[in-house]
Amino acid sequence: MSSWAELEPALAAKYVRGLASSEQAPLISSLVKGLSKVDPGGAAALPNAQLEEPSGATGLVDAADLVAGRWGDLDVEAAGAWAQTLQEGSMRRPVVPTVAHDWVRADLEGASEWIATLDPGVSRDRAVTILVGQLSGPDPEAAFAWALTLKDTDHWASKLEDVLTSWRDRDYDAAFQVFQKADLDEETRESLSPRFK
Repeated sequence: MSSWAELEPALAAKYVRGLASSEQAPLISSLVKGLSKVDPGGAAALPNAQLEEPSGATGLVDAADLVAGRWGDLDVEAAGAWAQTLQEGSMRRPVVPTVAHDWVRADLEGASEWIATLDPGVSRDRAVTILVGQLSGPDPEAAFAWALTLKDTDHWASKLEDVLTSWRDRDYDAAFQVFQKADLDEETRESLSPRFK
């Protein structure tokens, strides 16, 4: 199916769409993988039509992630717009970070603007984590500010610690000043304070 989708994408897609739903499921991921090589936007439309795959199946999720990566290499803004159409769940969780990874490599500012538009959730936290990693070197203050937006509190404290430790080693005074002013709960402040002793 994958090879057919590369050679004759419209015909392969028409064939799969003509099958009963139970027969489509095993073929859609192969179709998407093949189609993503020649037309990532067309491949993205296939999982959108049958948005959530049956529980326990991973092929379509993997295929959607592949589409995101290939499309992100070609047109990261279009890939980002598509990723935002996916509902939070098994399909969106890998796609958003894949697009974020491509986008931060290509355009850190554009990636920041896009990530700021994402709804809170697991996929946004994953995208923010990627952004924080990229910003930590050139702009630790921005990395710290982004880390503060993470909703997963365990991950949040870990990322804050990573940014502060790295920043402290390069510019103790600036890191300490931002840490002092940060709106942190008492428990987090106490756990991070030893970094500045």
